[in-house]
Amino acid sequence: MASPESASEEAREIILGIYAEFAQRPSELFDYFEHAGFDASVIPFARDLPAAWLGFYRIKPGIYDLSAALEHLHTWPPIAAEIERRLSNR
Repeated sequence: MASPESASEEAREIILGIYAEFAQRPSELFDYFEHAGFDASVIPFARDLPAAWLGFYRIKPGIYDLSAALEHLHTWPPIAAEIERRLSNR
């Protein structure tokens, strides 16, 4: 069983990975932020976005709401449509 520290680090890395994936597609990045309820307009510098993104999901120091991050990801319309397509092909 993973220690709480490693589980928290894993959650942190997954949340940053979601950001990094969307950062590779700038045309979708801000639409995804809006979908998740993250107001990037209050972030003054692009270099601060990853830390602010983590802060959006931070419950308390070192603890992140991975469930919310994954809920936002799987309800993102392109991903939700792909999940539905795959489930209907079973």
